[in-house]
Amino acid sequence: MSQWNDQDDTGPGPGGVLLLMSLALGAAAAVLLATKEGRQVREQIAHRAGDWKAQAADALAQGREKLIASVEEQTAPPPESGPPVREKTR
Repeated sequence: MSQWNDQDDTGPGPGGVLLLMSLALGAAAAVLLATKEGRQVREQIAHRAGDWKAQAADALAQGREKLIASVEEQTAPPPESGPPVREKTR
């Protein structure tokens, strides 16, 4: 089996990240172009920015956990398959 099939990829890939960023920019543009009072627009932007910051922090934490798990898996010693091998002595 190839290494790509063994991975548990539950997070968004590069295309998913691009899609999320595009949606965020579109939402920001919609808020800025809507006809509302400046105070309301600023409040909405501040609220959404807080949401986006929380989502980005969650995605970063998940990516970090996956990276650490992957590094630990790659650097872990192989499991022992039997009794220890004894060296011959003279």
